[in-house]
Amino acid sequence: MKIHYIADNEGRMKVLSSTSVHLPSDLDYAKYVEGKIEKRDDKEFAFLKSGSVDCFVSPNIVRKYDLKDGDKVKSLIVYDYDKKKEAWNWVCVNIKK
Repeated sequence: MKIHYIADNEGRMKVLSSTSVHLPSDLDYAKYVEGKIEKRDDKEFAFLKSGSVDCFVSPNIVRKYDLKDGDKVKSLIVYDYDKKKEAWNWVCVNIKK
């Protein structure tokens, strides 16, 4: 999504317009995948399993989309650096059930 905005004197953003943009299919660092949510009841986060790719799903996204173990979803994922683990991993950005 492409967003055009302005900031007021207090730093709040006001959206002027937005347009949907399509993600190129040849990117190495972002892509759409379909898969199945794997979530344990005792954890707030989850993982999206799509073929050989495991994607971390943050607690915020789990709550926002009310994700449950076994849900089939489509997601935009990005390749992100995890400072804590000092490794690159796939992370879910948004979900479509």
